[in-house]
Amino acid sequence: MGLWTLNHFYAVIPAFIIFAGIAILLGFLLKNKNEETKLLPLRIIAVAILLLEFAKQAISISRGYDLYHLPFHYCSLFVYLLPLHAFSFGKLKKHIDGITFASCASLFLFFLIVPTILYPESAITNVANNFFDFHTVAFHHLVVLYLFVAIALKQFKLSFKRDFPIIAIILSAYVIIATILSYTLKVNFQNLRTCNLEAIEGIRLSITEAIGWFGQAIYIFLIFILTTLFGYLAYTLIWLFYRFVIVRKTKVK
Repeated sequence: MGLWTLNHFYAVIPAFIIFAGIAILLGFLLKNKNEETKLLPLRIIAVAILLLEFAKQAISISRGYDLYHLPFHYCSLFVYLLPLHAFSFGKLKKHIDGITFASCASLFLFFLIVPTILYPESAITNVANNFFDFHTVAFHHLVVLYLFVAIALKQFKLSFKRDFPIIAIILSAYVIIATILSYTLKVNFQNLRTCNLEAIEGIRLSITEAIGWFGQAIYIFLIFILTTLFGYLAYTLIWLFYRFVIVRKTKVK
């Protein structure tokens, strides 16, 4: 599996351009509104995320349930984080801001670098014929829309000093839980058993063939470390855009 396909290009790039347009429009229309009004678009997206997930779980149960549909993938974090971010206030909101921003930014960066790891080309071609394919495409795209709109409405109050420890704790806890469930249920959460990116999977296989279970342990440890490091990287890159483009542009006005 490569990094991009033509179908991914057609599915991702036009959608992101539209999302950027929506975010800019909402930022303009709601710039002088109160916080409750500014949160409304985010709450609508968060509720849509929840409804999609409830529908996926209900349909999976009705068909005999596939353990792969358990909400313990990395992107399942958004089922919990986005509603918390959209509906929380005060000190809790400040602590949720950083991890929500980092997770959404990580997904966006994955979209730009390797969208095929988020969902296969078949999900795009079957999006109108299969609910689970529709779910995976719509779900991931709604998260990016949430990020764009939240940035445009300045709904992230960020602090490296406060946010980075929280990001490390939550993402580390997630990987530990996902690892336990991956190996007890034999489900490939967070690519912790195998990697669906061909180049990395080849390396994993070479290491495990050479040194056995210890090689797999090294692979899991690297996923553990890289999940947080990638969160830091995505946070920093998107923060730079947020700080020096969005915030500065507002101050100039």
